Amino acid sequence: MTEKQLEKYIKGKYIGMIKGNYDIYCSLTASEINNFVQNAGKYADLVIVKLRTNEILFDTHGQFINRILPELSESDRNSVDIQKTINQIATKFNELRLNDQIGEGPIKKVQRFISEAFNEEIVETMIKEKKILTQLI
Repeated sequence: MTEKQLEKYIKGKYIGMIKGNYDIYCSLTASEINNFVQNAGKYADLVIVKLRTNEILFDTHGQFINRILPELSESDRNSVDIQKTINQIATKFNELRLNDQIGEGPIKKVQRFISEAFNEEIVETMIKEKKILTQLI
């Protein structure tokens, strides 16, 4: 994939959801995906779906990308061309992640998703537990 093709592929609209729960979603642009993963990923595993093609771009294990293009078969995944594409996508999202201001907290639409998708009591408990754990370390 050329750089122009990659830019075109990454550009567009996405939705982020909890893996296995597709009732509540968050509409995202490519530049907002990292904020979504870093903040909502604290509470659950996520999937990012590209709206134009309805393909799962990647899924997460918490705040970390688990698999890019997870719906590919193992034989397709082992293709040199597909491996190159996966690596290009990973590199591009890493660039977006590095340019993001992670310390600023969730953007408004991600905050709304978190409050709708997760019981606020659970979120508060997890925040307190993390603070306690941080103090112990």
